[in-house]
Amino acid sequence: MRRLFLLVIIAIISAIHPSASAQELYVSADPASNVPARSLSLKLGTKLMNEALVGDRFLMSRQMADASIGLNKKWMIRPGFSFSDMFTNRVMKWESVSLY
Repeated sequence: MRRLFLLVIIAIISAIHPSASAQELYVSADPASNVPARSLSLKLGTKLMNEALVGDRFLMSRQMADASIGLNKKWMIRPGFSFSDMFTNRVMKWESVSLY
């Protein structure tokens, strides 16, 4: 009985203690362990936003491309790039390039 009581107390403390929170998930990335060996994965994304200027409305967009290349079970390469017309006058320009 005492063992059950201690188990319940530990479970309650673990549930309410601040450091006992769940794993933080990043929706834009996944770890190398999620990329199978000798594989290729492509991801394309678009973000659209309305911009209101004085008397003019237009749609801004950001285009993002990402590839995941599994070299073997321990190593992967992830190149990516993005371009948008958010900070320019309706002209698509490069925003970022990444490789890790």
